[in-house]
Amino acid sequence: MSDPRYTPLRERHEALGASFTDFGGWQMPVRYTSDLAEHHAVRQAAGIFDISHMAEFTVRGADAAAYLDHALAGRLSALAVGKAKYSLLLAATGGIIDDVIVYRLEDADFLVISNAGNRDAVREALDARVEDFHVKVADVSDDYALIAVQGPQSEAILAATTGIGMTTGLGLAEENLAAAFGWAPAMEGTS
Repeated sequence: MSDPRYTPLRERHEALGASFTDFGGWQMPVRYTSDLAEHHAVRQAAGIFDISHMAEFTVRGADAAAYLDHALAGRLSALAVGKAKYSLLLAATGGIIDDVIVYRLEDADFLVISNAGNRDAVREALDARVEDFHVKVADVSDDYALIAVQGPQSEAILAATTGIGMTTGLGLAEENLAAAFGWAPAMEGTS
């Protein structure tokens, strides 16, 4: 059995009194107070979730959009820059290898996020589908930390906390976040 993995926020979780549980080989915070109190907080206001255990893959190159149309279900080539789309990575037999979220960062630059437990299977399937496409698929999972802010008040709380202006719809002003924190945000959600 291999050693458990921890997210970059481990020390902060411990300082806040989190209880941890195994999740696909990762020690992940499962609660801080009570399940019911945390459920109500997320349903009524917002909650912050460390999802750094997720797997991330970059797909870059002249054929990146066409490659993703081939490799995943749906037309990812129609995705606008700065937007995200839910998709499926299907097996040759039609079964689902994993569900993914694809972000179009630039015209020929995409980020694919998959479930942590399927990291190896997703990497193998993406690599096997490169064929003659002019793309580079890279597993960058160890380079990313992810935080999800979820709940009906998430945008308002995030804007008030960071002091960064909001754009229309669900997204934060990307250029403001990049300038303030040195990283580019990826926003998704439902309204």
